[in-house]
Amino acid sequence: MNFETEFEISKDDCKEIVNYHFYRRPLQMALNIVRLIFGIAAGVCAILTAIAGDGVWAVIFGTVCLVILGVFILAPKRAVSSLLKTPYYQGKIRFVGDDSGTQFIYRTGDSNTQWSGYVRYRETKHLFLLFVSDSGFRAIPKRALPAEQASQFRNLLNQRIPSSNKR
Repeated sequence: MNFETEFEISKDDCKEIVNYHFYRRPLQMALNIVRLIFGIAAGVCAILTAIAGDGVWAVIFGTVCLVILGVFILAPKRAVSSLLKTPYYQGKIRFVGDDSGTQFIYRTGDSNTQWSGYVRYRETKHLFLLFVSDSGFRAIPKRALPAEQASQFRNLLNQRIPSSNKR
């Protein structure tokens, strides 16, 4: 079966990609929760030490708190901004997929990949992410495919990308 569509990567798509990378594994989620709790505790300690009059410890705790909270607030926003500025995510993207592989045509060039070039794929709520490495991927919004084609594309992915590589 052949698949052919055009789409643009939206800000919401980039947010979903970032959320997938930041929060996709239970261990990462647990570590992020611990960091958040530590950041809040450091902030509370900074406030208490400032009230007690020890300015040096207040500055240290306050800095730690800001750095940790910055990771949760600024890092995802910066990652979304970075994705939006990536040249091959700007403008229309033409996607062609068939039994031999995929072709993505960007305004800056194109990418042809045989199915054996993908290590895994992931399906999020609104995207198909085709991974060429642990962190390198090609994104296809589900909205770019009619519902019936999205189901057929999912079946093709299951057939062409070995299940042992889906992590």
